Amino acid sequence: MLNMDNNGQFRQKLLRADAEAGSVDPCHRLLMLKFVHLLDDAGYSVEKMNGTKTSVHIGQFSTDHSLATTRMKPEHRSRFHGPNTLLYNASARLSYHFNLQGPNVSLDVACSSSFEALHMAVQCLRTNEADMAVCGGVNGVFAPENFFQSSLIGAQSPDGRSRSFSADANGYAKGDGLGLLLLKRLSDAERDGDRIYCVVRDVLSAAGQERLLANIYSRNNYDTRRILFVEAHGTGTPVGDPIEANGLGRFFNRSNLDPPLLLGSIKSNLGHTEGAAGVASLIKVAMCMHYRGITPNMQFTSLNPKIEAQKYNL
Repeated sequence: MLNMDNNGQFRQKLLRADAEAGSVDPCHRLLMLKFVHLLDDAGYSVEKMNGTKTSVHIGQFSTDHSLATTRMKPEHRSRFHGPNTLLYNASARLSYHFNLQGPNVSLDVACSSSFEALHMAVQCLRTNEADMAVCGGVNGVFAPENFFQSSLIGAQSPDGRSRSFSADANGYAKGDGLGLLLLKRLSDAERDGDRIYCVVRDVLSAAGQERLLANIYSRNNYDTRRILFVEAHGTGTPVGDPIEANGLGRFFNRSNLDPPLLLGSIKSNLGHTEGAAGVASLIKVAMCMHYRGITPNMQFTSLNPKIEAQKYNL
């Protein structure tokens, strides 16, 4: 039996555990849960991953937990709230809790955060800093401040719909979400008999769109005429959508004698998941390839008239 002193110590430990759990960013709790789902889908166990040379790269720029914590009365805060409001925990918690022995980085580069996480993960594999890499992004919307700020600059759709490439596009709808990928070098995945959804040939990073596309396709010696579908950013803003679509049109330069270039955006299905938008797009494309079908854009009525669809056969 526990004596009174032991009972008191046990209660103190429970209170500390409750205080820490209650102070964790909900985005980071979900990342830990989804990491286990990721392993299940990949056919790996938590035990098998323990101690492996696995890097972790997570993009996040939603700061709603920090904002909500700032509003708390001092008597309701624990000593854990300070460090647990910081974004570095996104990757650090996964590496620490699951004992992943590779580089770990949390990063915020706005809407491209999860794509930059993918870029860093690929580089880790190419330079042999890791044998496996976990990457992705997370976005949580549960405080009004960020929503208010983006509304002030006219980015938010007043009716909460992302109408990608549509004539009646009026801004984007914020979306909650998270997505994770488990990456390996192709030769390693084939050797280990892993399930392979798709092959990442190259990764976009921040640069001019057309110049970047030219660099990627030329260095991979890949014929652009073999491209059937492009998953675009497609936020559903009346100015941004035509700039992106026409840029893609100029680069792929399809004539009316060529098969058309199909454009899509998962933001019309899920909303704009911001820091997780890139990984959401990649998962969509991988699933389209896996199931051999392309999902339609939702909320679409007619094409934005500033998109030169006939000229570029889009």
